[in-house]
Parts: sequence; C-alpha cells; structure tokens
Amino acid sequence: CADGDSKTYTRKEKPNPKQGLEFYRKACEEGNNGEACHRYSAHFIKGMKGVCEKNMETAFRYSLMACELGNLGGCTNISIMYNKGDGVEKNPEAAKEYADICKEMIAQLRAEQQQLKFAEGADA
Repeated sequence: CADGDSKTYTRKEKPNPKQGLEFYRKACEEGNNGEACHRYSAHFIKGMKGVCEKNMETAFRYSLMACELGNLGGCTNISIMYNKGDGVEKNPEAAKEYADICKEMIAQLRAEQQQLKFAEGADA
C-alpha cells in the first residue's frame, strides 16, 4: 500500500461512503455478519449527510439483526431503542430483556478473557 520507505498511506481514490454503506448492508444480509449489521444500523441512527437520512426504523431492524447474530452493540442499541420508543414502540419489558442479554454477553466475554489470562500464565 505504501511507497518505498514511506510510513504513510496515500489514497489513490476518494472514499465512497455510499458504496461503503452498501458493503455493510450486503455483508449483513448476505453474509450474516453481525458487526456489519451493527455498523449499517449506526449510520441510520444519526444519518450521514449525502449518504443516508436518519431512519430509526431501519436502525432498529438492522440492530436487531446484529443482536441476533451475537453483536453486543446491536443488542445495546435495541435495549435503548425499546426504552426510548425510538424506531419502535416503547416497551420497558423488552428493553430490560435486551439489557439482560447484554449483561449475559459481557459476563461471557469476561469469562473468556479470564480463561485467556489463565492460559497465558500456564505457559510461563
């Protein structure tokens, strides 16, 4: 990517945010990639000038897909959206249910990190 000894990268083409957004959508829908679903939904939470308008219904739909694919950020957004009634009808029970899913995911990540730390110490 870089020229010779240069430590910097110079783009040959300008970024294309619309194309990037489309790649996230395709990776989400066709590749079942939870991170792509989450990133796609995030664009619709605030909107992006010249790329997409704010659309909380779309954000909710793709955040839900992200969550169903195991993405913590997607589950977090779903909980917040249900709590606020943003992009979906307000539902405190569903908000708590998704918050509990987030807590379970975080606990699982912490347990996995502890196992990794233990395994690293076993080699010493």
